[in-house]
Amino acid sequence: MVYPSFSIVFEITEVTGAGHGIGRELAIQLADLGCTVVCVDLNQENNAKTADQINTTHNCKKAFPFEMDVTFRDQVMATRQKIFETVGAVDILINNAGIMTPQPILTAKPDDIVAVINVNLLAHFWIIAKGMMDALVEELRGPSPGMMDALVEELRGPSPGVKFTTVHPYFVNTRPDLPEHLHLRMPQLEPGFAAKEIIRAMLEEQEAVSIPRHLYFFAHLL
Repeated sequence: MVYPSFSIVFEITEVTGAGHGIGRELAIQLADLGCTVVCVDLNQENNAKTADQINTTHNCKKAFPFEMDVTFRDQVMATRQKIFETVGAVDILINNAGIMTPQPILTAKPDDIVAVINVNLLAHFWIIAKGMMDALVEELRGPSPGMMDALVEELRGPSPGVKFTTVHPYFVNTRPDLPEHLHLRMPQLEPGFAAKEIIRAMLEEQEAVSIPRHLYFFAHLL
């Protein structure tokens, strides 16, 4: 099926986890498509490198780095205000930040388990549900990729202009140590390919996408 797509030229797009891997590729590709990119990451040095690379390539100020820990709600809200004052209202949010500990749950350290839950689960509530929804509902612009079906249902009636795309990626080559722990049966995806597919799904306003796409079909056969 071919989905319609739309232009995101001049849109302000925020990417969390922009200092590395998929996040860096998302930021770079979005800038190439004409977006102003807000790069957000806990690693200030890597995040600045992403923004500098974009600005050097385009010979203008297209990327703005902000340091933020997605697990702290107060910091998320404070950074949201800084972004608004410095760059403007965010049109598109890609909440990409995530971590993984390649250990069996029975041997994983408690601190590692807590960290995964804080970054991969709770942070979505602070960033999407609390940090962005008021602004997006008011602006009625999108789409805003997210990961919570509940928000889709809540906003279906009052705010149909806010769109969500949930991404289900296969393992992406962002950490060299992962394959030896996971015994993967398929080659890892490259960050650039994953980012391209994420942006494609967002532009086509798809509610959910698997990367690679054929895995979604195979999953329903099992």
